[in-house]
Amino acid sequence: MLPAWLILPIFVQEHLQPAQGSYGEVLASRAYFLVTTWHWWEWVGALAPLIILAVWAKLSLTATLPAFSRLARTLICLGLISTLAAFLLASNIDFSYLLRLQPMRSFHLIYVVFFLLLGGVLGEYLLRSHVWRWILCFGALSGGMFALDLATYPASPHIERPGVHYQGEWLSSFLWIRDHTPKDALFALDADYLSKSCVDLHGFRAIAGA
Repeated sequence: MLPAWLILPIFVQEHLQPAQGSYGEVLASRAYFLVTTWHWWEWVGALAPLIILAVWAKLSLTATLPAFSRLARTLICLGLISTLAAFLLASNIDFSYLLRLQPMRSFHLIYVVFFLLLGGVLGEYLLRSHVWRWILCFGALSGGMFALDLATYPASPHIERPGVHYQGEWLSSFLWIRDHTPKDALFALDADYLSKSCVDLHGFRAIAGA
């Protein structure tokens, strides 16, 4: 077995080389891979929940269990570690193999737990036993999400029912491929197809099962 000091240079030589040719162009077109290209509002979306969690942990809310503050601090640590890892691993296009690790994806978990905690805080301190407050809160949330869905995915069905066929050509094509082609079939697709009209960011691989 080769010693670690000998394996590391081999790994770097084989896997940490800049992406070349078409693959490099495709990788560069995915701006979200590089955290150094994020817009200010994207950073607000990443840092705002951590700030709110820090406030909750500092206040030690009386209506919560001790685990609430511990969980909030744990999420803050996870977010800070992920952000640091992103600056180390996902800040240079030359690190093509490391970009695909996408360390900021850990914020998916942070957001899920954050909204669970947020729901508990709202229910305990704001909504309480007032039915009309609950109706207004969830009415506003539901209406806002549906309006956002209509604006973001104009060519997609917004209420899906069994037996209803997709009207969009892209989605219909993806589903036809899923049902009528072999699982090991190969397809060539424009790397920027997600930005075309009527695609609505639906991933080919996810829908077609390719």
